[in-house]
Formats: sequence, structure tokens, C-alpha cells
Amino acid sequence: MPFCNACGAKYEAGIGQCPACAKPLPALPAPREAASLDTLSPPRARRFAAGVIDLLIAYGLVAWIEFLLARRFPVLRGIWFVGTLAILLCPNPYLLLKDAIEGKSIGKLVMGLVVFNEQERRPTGLLDSTIRNWYLIVPLVGPVLVSVVVGVQILTGRRRRIGDAGAHTLVISDLDYQRIR
Repeated sequence: MPFCNACGAKYEAGIGQCPACAKPLPALPAPREAASLDTLSPPRARRFAAGVIDLLIAYGLVAWIEFLLARRFPVLRGIWFVGTLAILLCPNPYLLLKDAIEGKSIGKLVMGLVVFNEQERRPTGLLDSTIRNWYLIVPLVGPVLVSVVVGVQILTGRRRRIGDAGAHTLVISDLDYQRIR
């Protein structure tokens, strides 16, 4: 039970004035309505742009590693498999774990998005990111799987990515996330 600021008497929450001294009491704060997850729609254009940013970062990392290897070890410059190994192995860990830090990859941070675990009502972590992006760890096959998954989604009319369905996650805007927290 709250106490009156003027006289210190106890009163029932919600009444307009103190029963002891008749001074006005503060109004109850309006209850904060939780936003329904059903009303949230994924911001597709911003999500696509965030994905493009993340791919550019992942493959920029490949180019940087290839550059460093060729500069440090000039003898490797003519060996074709060095570049192939960099292309196969470098981007995949980033793409797998990109949403593990507070539900934001660099692309999502730039685009104002967050990946949200709808069951636990929190940003995604390491396990969620691994579950929703598992197919991206497979070198070269990962991007092909992404294309197949997107194609199936378009044909079936699904609004949710299969990885998101498996991890129980949603990609939402930062503003929507602040609203439902």
C-alpha cells in the first residue's frame, strides 16, 4: 500500500485524495500495454539491405585475408587454392554468428533492426544465431541453400524465414523492440 506524501497515512491505490488529510494523491501510472507479436511485420527492405551489408562484410574479409596472405607470402600469389580456401572458410563463421551479440549483426545495427527471440522475449544470443543461420556454415553450399529457402518461401507465401521459424525468432525494428520490451 502507498503512503500519502503530505501526512504519511496509508491509502488504497487508485483513490483521488488522501482519506486522512484530503490532499490530492498522485494518479496511478497508465499500465504499459505489451505490443502483440502478431502485429509486427518484418521490415523486408531494411532486412534485405542488412543482409547485403553483412555479405559485403563477410566477403570483404575474404579479400582482406587474401591481400594479407599475398603480401606477406608472395610465393602464395600464384597458388589458386589459397584464394579458394579463403573464400570457403572465412565468411562462414561471421555469417553463422552474426546475430549473436544482442541480436544485431553489423548490417542490422546499421539498418536499425534486431533479431528477437519471441518465446523468451529477448534479443538473440549465440545459440539462437547458430540455429537460425546453421546452413550458412557450409562453404559454398550455404548461399545455394539460402537461395532454395528463399525460393520455397516465395512459392509457398511464407512470411517467415525457415531459420527464424526453427529458432523462434523475429527480425523487427529497434522501435518495435523498445515497444514490446
